[in-house]
Amino acid sequence: MRSSPSRRRCLRALAPWLLVPSIVLEILFGVAVGPHVLGWAHVDGAVQVFSDVGLAMLLFLAGMEIDLDRLRGRNLRLALGGFGVSCVLASASAALPRRPVCRSRPC
Repeated sequence: MRSSPSRRRCLRALAPWLLVPSIVLEILFGVAVGPHVLGWAHVDGAVQVFSDVGLAMLLFLAGMEIDLDRLRGRNLRLALGGFGVSCVLASASAALPRRPVCRSRPC
């Protein structure tokens, strides 16, 4: 699933000074035209399915790029430590008591 050469050239012509892969520009373009920024594109059932499948493929391909031979020793300890710290922080923030958000009047 690579973008066509003509589309890559078109994206590069729009922003030649950016030294990022064309997929980054495509994702930023999708965010810009989406419902939260410009509102030109709206999410319906079909778009949601394609979104979920695309995210699953992106995560699958990212997982396939991991070289397990290089992930040994110190690198593995750092990766697991970072994962553990993020899990602890997420659990701690989920356990915090919730305060009501009052925008129109003082609480």
